[in-house]
Amino acid sequence: MEFEPLDDISLEDLLGSDDERSPGLHQSTIIKDVCQTLDPKRFSGTWDNEGLTRMIGGMVYEDILGCALVRRFPGQGDKPGEFTKDGITGSPDWLTDDWVLEEYKATDMSSRNCPDDPKFQHWMWQIKGYLTLIGSETGHARLRVLFGRGDYSEFFSPKQLLSWDLHFSARELHENWAMLVGHARRRGWLI
Repeated sequence: MEFEPLDDISLEDLLGSDDERSPGLHQSTIIKDVCQTLDPKRFSGTWDNEGLTRMIGGMVYEDILGCALVRRFPGQGDKPGEFTKDGITGSPDWLTDDWVLEEYKATDMSSRNCPDDPKFQHWMWQIKGYLTLIGSETGHARLRVLFGRGDYSEFFSPKQLLSWDLHFSARELHENWAMLVGHARRRGWLI
C-alpha cells in the first residue's frame, strides 16, 4: 500500500454553514459578546485546533440529531430557519409542530447541575432569545445535550445524552430579550 497525507481541507474550512446566514445582527453575536464581557478568561474568543475541533464536533452533533429526529419522527418538526425581531436574527436548531423549541448542544463540560448551574447560563439566554424570536406563547423548550465526558464522576466517565423540558415565564422571556437588546444598543449595534 502507498499513501500520502492530504492537506486539502482545514478545520476553518469546515466551519462554514450549509445554511446561508443573512447579513445583520445575530443573537449569537450578542451572547458571545456578553459572555466575553462577563468572563473574558473563559470566553476568550481565540480558537486553537482543539477548540475548533470541539466546535465542529458540536455542529456535527446538531446535524446528526436533526437528521435522526426527521427520520424517527417524520412530519413532527423541522429545522425552522431564521427568525428576526427588533433587528436581531436567530436560527433555532429545531421546532416541533406544536411549537416546542429544541436546542442541541455538545460539550466537554460536566453534566452535573445542568441546566441550572451558572456555567450553562449562556445556553439559557440563547433558548429564551429563540423563544422570543419565534413568538412563543408557552415558553416551552427542550434542551438536548451530549456531554462528551459525562459527569466527571470517574476518570473516564461515559458520555451522556441528557434532555430537559424547560418552561420560562413571559417575564423571564421579556427580561432576557431586554438584556440582549440593551447590550446590542450599548455596543452601537442597534439604534
